[in-house]
Parts: sequence; structure tokens; C-alpha cells
Amino acid sequence: MSRHITITTPEGVAIEYNVAGVGTRFLALLVDTLLQAFIMLLLVLGFVAVVSIGSYAWSEAPWWAYAGLLLSLFLVFEGYFVAFEALWNGQTPGKRAVGLRVVREGGFPLDFRGAVIRNLLRIVDFLPSGYLVGVCMILFHAESRRVGDIAAGTLVIREREAGTQAGYSFGGDVAAPAAPLIGLDSLTPQHYEVMETFLRRRHEMAPSLRHQMSEQIGWQIRGALPDAPREWSGERLMEEILRERARRIGL
Repeated sequence: MSRHITITTPEGVAIEYNVAGVGTRFLALLVDTLLQAFIMLLLVLGFVAVVSIGSYAWSEAPWWAYAGLLLSLFLVFEGYFVAFEALWNGQTPGKRAVGLRVVREGGFPLDFRGAVIRNLLRIVDFLPSGYLVGVCMILFHAESRRVGDIAAGTLVIREREAGTQAGYSFGGDVAAPAAPLIGLDSLTPQHYEVMETFLRRRHEMAPSLRHQMSEQIGWQIRGALPDAPREWSGERLMEEILRERARRIGL
């Protein structure tokens, strides 16, 4: 089960998100847990190899070998989710496999602090066993948040499936724009994030809301691109900008 919520970005744009439910989050956790187990198995096998090379009996293995093994297992257990979510913009291999992403309140990308807080409190969500507290929180919280999400101010959302890697479709071949686009370097990562989010979600919007939002975003973009063709609608302007960027990087 998933739920829809609406988040207003700092630019004043209302974006609707599909919040992940228990089922998809469980699948993501299952994939990540299996990967964690595999990594831990490799560490144990490495420990066995070190002991064997040194011709030690198990009880006579050097203390640093045991300490290194325990420290490595702890880092994998505690650091796996933090590292991936911080470095992969709110995703782990499991979340990426099922199309989930962690974001901060307001639609901001997850930062390192948020990744640390939400995952340190994973142990609370696990209580008393089998993630019982976490499952109950996800089921009954209005925004499907567990304890770690509440403390970190985060949401787990489902990414819309689409025909391109970025999650939106241009509706045609990636070719040169119909008119020259000058000054794309003046656009910030936040501009691109807002445009990509709108194009991913536009087909879920009512026509009037879609038009209103596209023109509002287009007006903001024109402030950074004063030479953009005035006859283009806000939606076409976004499409042409992202089409040109894709063409330049060879997508």
C-alpha cells in the first residue's frame, strides 16, 4: 500500500509524491540484507584465510585479527545504509532495485546527517523483533514514516517508472533544439531538479494544475535564461532545456 502526499518546494511548486508502503520497503530491505550478508560472509572467509596463512589454531589467532573482523562486521551492519544513502542520493542497492528513494521534508535531497540519524534509529524500529515497531509506524503514520524517518525528517518515496534513465520522456528523438538555447550554465542543480521532478509527475496532475505549475516553473527559469524563446510554453521550455543537456552529454 502506498499513499500520496503533496510537498511544496522552496520555489513554491507543489509536487505530489507517491510514498512507499510496507511491501516495497520490505522488498528493498530484503535485497539490502542479502547483500549485507554476502559482504559479511566475504569478511569471515577473509578472516579464515588470514588464520590459515598464519598456521594458527582458532583459539591462537592474533587479537588484531578478531578485532578487525568484529569491527568490519559492525561497520557493514551499521554503515551499509548510511554510506549508500548518503552517496547514492537517498538510495541503496535494494531501494534502487524496487524504485524507492529517501528525501528530506520539502523535497530536498537526503544529506549525510539525515542518513546517519534515520539509520542509527533503525535499531528502535527493529524492536522488539522483526521490525515490528517500524512496520506499525509505516502502516499507521499518515506519511508512512518509521521512527528513524520522523527523527531525521525524511520520507521514502516511489519513483515514477518512465522510458528514460532520468524518469521522464521527451516524446521524441534527442536532437538539437528548435531554437538556440544560450546560457544553460547559469542554471543551478536546483533548477534541473525542479524541472525533472515536474516532468516525471506531470502526467499524474490535473490539466489545470499541470499548466499552472509549468508556467510558474517556466517563469522562474526565464529569470536565469532571459534569451529563451518567449513563444515556448513553460513545459516546452523545460523539455528543450533537458533535451539539450541530454544531447550535450550524449544520452
